[in-house]
Order: sequence, then structure tokens, then C-alpha cells
Amino acid sequence: MPFETLVALVIFAAVTSVTPGPNNAMVLASGVHFGFRRTIPHMAGIALGYGVMLAIIGAGVGTAMSVSPLVEVGMRLASGAWMVWVAWSLARSTDAGRDAARIRPMTFLEGALFQWVNPKGWVLAISSMSLFTKSGDLVTDIAIVVAVYVVTCLPSSSIWTAFGVSLRRFLEVPWRLRAFNISMAILLLASTLPLIFEPV
Repeated sequence: MPFETLVALVIFAAVTSVTPGPNNAMVLASGVHFGFRRTIPHMAGIALGYGVMLAIIGAGVGTAMSVSPLVEVGMRLASGAWMVWVAWSLARSTDAGRDAARIRPMTFLEGALFQWVNPKGWVLAISSMSLFTKSGDLVTDIAIVVAVYVVTCLPSSSIWTAFGVSLRRFLEVPWRLRAFNISMAILLLASTLPLIFEPV
């Protein structure tokens, strides 16, 4: 991969990783409800799970989706159903302390598997592989894209989780926490449903 392409990839990955989306909304909420340390497995799952997804898409799954509209429609329906369920669960959360005792944060595996129903992740993965794997050495290019995203995902998730932790004291007031949870649920849906219902 040429150096100028690598620089463009790093900038693209950093910007797309840190901007609002399902993963960042969820680690923000997890930071509020469970704190930074308990959210680390979730963050690691996002980074490594997305890296695995990128590698598999680079190996040809993205091409299969473009060839078969039914595969894409199925993925969108599954993503939509899962996102609605996650948003509903988040909106119903009421008390950070009680939630921490009653439920648990996402595990490493759950954070990794979530990438497969994250429509923003799919769009970015396919775009990244299309844009940055053109040097002629496909395997090396895919490995570089995967490595860059894994490296950029971790600090991006950490920023959002830390922001959530910083809000914990402010959100000790029940109505504020309730408003926050509902806002996060709306943000989660707003960041994904337009991608799900985009014409095939």
C-alpha cells in the first residue's frame, strides 16, 4: 500500500471510528451504567470483532452481498430487529446502580458478534475494502486495513466510555438518567435505521 494511501486510510478510520454510531452510543451508555473497567471487554470485542469482520468482507463476503440482494435484505432485517431490541432495552433502563447489580455489560464475545448486525459497520467495512485495497497485493492491503481499524477503534471507544463515566454523577438524578437513556436509544436508532431502509 502506498504511503499516501496509508495516510488517507488512517484519517478515514480515525474519523469514522470516533463519530457517533451504534458502537459508540452503546459504550457511552455502558460507561454510565457500569464504569470504564467493566466496559473494557465490550471495547475489546468491538475492535477485534470488527477486525475479523473486515478480513472476512475483504475475502469476498461484500461481493456476495452485492451479487445477491436477498443476502443484503436479510442482513438489514436482522440488523433492524436487533437494533430495535437494544434501543428498547436501553430506553427502559432507569437506575445506573440498580442496573449494574441487576444486569451486566456486554462481554467480549457479544461486542464482537454485535459487529455483524451493525449496519454502519457493514457500510464502512465494504467502503474501506473498496477504497484501500487497490495496490495489487490484496492480502497485504486487507491486513493493513484490519490493523489500522483495530488500532483506531480502541481509543475511539475509550473516549466515548470515559465520557459516559464522566456523566455518572450528573445522571444520579433519576429523571436525568431516564432522559439520557431515551436519548441514547433514539440516537442508536437514528444512526442505523436510515442505513437499514436505504433502497437496495
